[in-house]
Amino acid sequence: MSWKSVPGLRRQEREALSNVRYAFRVAGNLHLLTRGDERKIGRGPAIDLNAANPSSRVLLGNAVWRELGSHFHLSESQLIPARPLFSVTTVDIACMTAVDATQVNVDAFIRHLRHGLRGLSYVGMVDPALYADIRPGTEFLERTGVNWHLHLFAWGEDRTEMGLRAGEMNARSDNYRPLIPRPQASCSQMKCPRNFLRKERCGLNG
Repeated sequence: MSWKSVPGLRRQEREALSNVRYAFRVAGNLHLLTRGDERKIGRGPAIDLNAANPSSRVLLGNAVWRELGSHFHLSESQLIPARPLFSVTTVDIACMTAVDATQVNVDAFIRHLRHGLRGLSYVGMVDPALYADIRPGTEFLERTGVNWHLHLFAWGEDRTEMGLRAGEMNARSDNYRPLIPRPQASCSQMKCPRNFLRKERCGLNG
């Protein structure tokens, strides 16, 4: 197993790019893509680290993979970190913006979503998720919106402690409120078998 790159990541991103282009064709709005848009989603330099560029995502993903492998001393003989490593996602409906919002205080969203993570070590990213058709019955009144949330690798507690933490976060009325009922804050213990990372669920609400 190579610790220099994530197995299957490059293939996954090629498929993602193909799916994006297919979606534009099906929607009938491929003609709306400018040359600048095309460059962003598939032709720009990876080193620009544009989130819409598959090559950039591969570059960043491999860099994070190598850092985690080095930090946790992972190898062919040590596939599971000695300290539990968790995949964590934090979401709150307060971190929604309009699709056409021009001023977004991402730093404020990050501070808000990190509140329940105090005491942990973690590394992660902000993910703006586009909701193009929000149906009635959700906790958001508009038909479209962007939800800014966090995806993290976290460590510093065992599985039981992380499960209790997730339960406390889910029970809050001022944070970690989902767009749709459950799941809210979630955590999964990470393992690293020979072919790829997989997740082992820990105690969640929902």
